[in-house]
Amino acid sequence: MKLSPERNSPLKLASGLGAALAFLTTEAVAAIQYVDTNPDVGASNSLDPVFAGFNPITGETSGSLGFNPSVAIALVTNACTGSLYFGCSPGTITSVGFLNTPLTANTVINASTGSWVDSTSSGSTVTLLSVGNYSNALFAYRFKTTADANTYLYGWAEFSSNSLSPTSATLHAYAYEDTGAGIAAGATAIPEPGATAAIFGLAALALIGFRRIRQRTSRA
Repeated sequence: MKLSPERNSPLKLASGLGAALAFLTTEAVAAIQYVDTNPDVGASNSLDPVFAGFNPITGETSGSLGFNPSVAIALVTNACTGSLYFGCSPGTITSVGFLNTPLTANTVINASTGSWVDSTSSGSTVTLLSVGNYSNALFAYRFKTTADANTYLYGWAEFSSNSLSPTSATLHAYAYEDTGAGIAAGATAIPEPGATAAIFGLAALALIGFRRIRQRTSRA
């Protein structure tokens, strides 16, 4: 039976809401690669330096008293100072960079977030922080890979460090967006509460729309 334009309108509305629901559901979980380093990765010692690092592509993590060149991104703490050490893992990462200060949660990380300091040589280091005491701080990073040398991928890492004795560096978690789009500091692949509410709201509207269509069809 062919529906009249009046009856067809709710169908279009419900179909549109269903498509929007599918889009939101996909967007909420797409592209973000999140790793919770449980247990946390790091090192502590009465001497310095100590470091905690990770390779976002391979998933390798390491914490020790010396720099591991196979780990692409690391936070190294020294007595009374903090340093961000950059290293490029052969075969996966060709460039890596940091912003020089921690970010507040939900800050969007992209090319215009701040002044990026990049490194393209393996094992090179850049000292960015004057004080190395942080508790669960969110740092922004970006990197390029051998698979796509033209696209920066943006991410965040949650670090803690202590420049006092015993010196310590700890990696709690990290994530990156694998398409080159921006990412919110602290965001994971789990939908945020606001997105979840929107998804359920659209689902309810779509259900109401379909019920009205069925009621009008049964009356015809």
